[in-house]
Amino acid sequence: MTIDGGNKRLFYGVLAVVDIAYHGGGTPVRINDIADRQTIGKRYLEDILAQLTRAGVLNSERGPRGGYVLARERRRITLADIADGIDKSNERPHDKKTETRFNLTKKVVMPLWQHMEEQLLDVMKDITIEDVCLRARQQGIAQKSLEGLDWSI
Repeated sequence: MTIDGGNKRLFYGVLAVVDIAYHGGGTPVRINDIADRQTIGKRYLEDILAQLTRAGVLNSERGPRGGYVLARERRRITLADIADGIDKSNERPHDKKTETRFNLTKKVVMPLWQHMEEQLLDVMKDITIEDVCLRARQQGIAQKSLEGLDWSI
């Protein structure tokens, strides 16, 4: 699968939410920090985070210490929740002339594509942000929220 169009927006949406969950530790994560860590354009990311905020996946906190936090616990947010929150209006170009002119597209390829998307969404319903964060921890990826903490007593 290539990352383009709507897939790109979904991919970056998942990256951003996982970044917030993994590096935030419950504190707001600034958009600049997410953009830098994940090499996503800030303006592009702003639109995605706004959509995820409207969808109830994220909360936005204003002010000098503001940023984005998860709207629910990591174990209660699935990748499908993120997919549902991302605007898919740019995902597939809909040219009415092309759709009516080419039966191959209309009757074969588009239904097949929709079926594949449904299967992907079914898989995404079973993967939580907690699952993704656990995979990151198993890979030894450092968490920004834990840097500089002293656990000694």
